[in-house]
Amino acid sequence: MKRRTFIRAGAAAPLAATLGPRAFAQNDYPSRPVRIVVGFSAGGGVDLVARPLAQRLGEALGQATIVENKAGANGNLAAMYVATGVPADGYTLLQMNSAMATNNPFLYKSGVPNYLEEFTPITGITETPQAVIVPASLGVKTLKEFVALARAPKTEMNFASGGVGTLAHIVFELFKKEESLQMVHVPYKGTGPAIQDMLAGRMHLMIDNVSQVKGQVESGKLRVLAVTGPQRVSYLPDVPTTAEAGFPKLLAIGWQALLAPAKTPPQVLQKLRTAARSVVDKKDWTDFMAERGAVAKWASPETVTQRIKDESAVWGEVIRTAGITAD
Repeated sequence: MKRRTFIRAGAAAPLAATLGPRAFAQNDYPSRPVRIVVGFSAGGGVDLVARPLAQRLGEALGQATIVENKAGANGNLAAMYVATGVPADGYTLLQMNSAMATNNPFLYKSGVPNYLEEFTPITGITETPQAVIVPASLGVKTLKEFVALARAPKTEMNFASGGVGTLAHIVFELFKKEESLQMVHVPYKGTGPAIQDMLAGRMHLMIDNVSQVKGQVESGKLRVLAVTGPQRVSYLPDVPTTAEAGFPKLLAIGWQALLAPAKTPPQVLQKLRTAARSVVDKKDWTDFMAERGAVAKWASPETVTQRIKDESAVWGEVIRTAGITAD
């Protein structure tokens, strides 16, 4: 008995030496805190999802998970950092919004990673239909009424966005092209200042997550004319989709996903995917996101990859046609 045990142990020794410390590190993952890097400032849309996600993901992994903000260049600084500046060991992840992968490669000449080659998706997290928003003082109640007003002779209309190349900006350019509008785009450094100018009547249209203006909509100062998703949203049941409003091409959903560097070991990815799905599928996450105007939406790695490909084709063409650049 002892001899057989000794032989087995002796036979296992060369195998352990061959596997080395990396294999055992993968099996013990995570043995230290995990970081989720966010490419925008604290309090922004991605950050507001990343922090509660990190708390829940940490509980699922049995290890502290923290958020680190590396703001700049529409998320490019954070993306490049995770793609090229850290080990692919599962301890540093990137939380992205869709525009980072589908818009930025067409807006910047350099400093943008190849999301299809330098990252591997862990999971999709949320979807956020955009809302077409106007000041209530403008007097229009439907999207068709707005278009008619914008086309009227000697009418000057301004569109506000949180910055050049944001999803809201690109969706507006599509809307402008399809409806032959002559509106002026005014980019702000974030949606806060844009909302203030909307309330003051200096801006006439915004396309953004309704959670950004929930209070002003409920108070009657701003009005939502339509939502850009394929179906109505539960928190705005009386607001039509853009298709229902007569604008079927105005379809856009912002979404977020969690990514790891491309060469992250499969065993580590599997642990992350299992933990992430256990978070996203829970009712408390669904309810938490719904309160903030988002839809909890788990998506497989294959779905995230295909979505990047499909939406890059659509938004890339809009960006090229409109001649938009962020450099």
